[in-house]
Amino acid sequence: MSSPNCDADDVSESVTNSTDALNEYLDLSDDPDEGVPAWKMAIRAVLPERARVSLRIALTDALSLTQQSRIIRIAAQSPLQLHLGSGTVRKTGMGQR
Repeated sequence: MSSPNCDADDVSESVTNSTDALNEYLDLSDDPDEGVPAWKMAIRAVLPERARVSLRIALTDALSLTQQSRIIRIAAQSPLQLHLGSGTVRKTGMGQR
């Protein structure tokens, strides 16, 4: 099996170009919290990371319990109508909530 022809200069230039491209991408947003909701920022300011993870898990578990009855009700519809990938846009013939 033959190896591709490349010398150290080609490799170095490729690494430099890749590094420059990555740095340019990372510099696009100077503020890592840009777009983060105010309520989430407030929680970050008050709770340490370890507590935030535990809180996130507890809230997810609680929300999943409250959604089980909704899942059962939707699954009982005949015929089951799935509305995938359209977000909040209602498609014709898909019924009402």
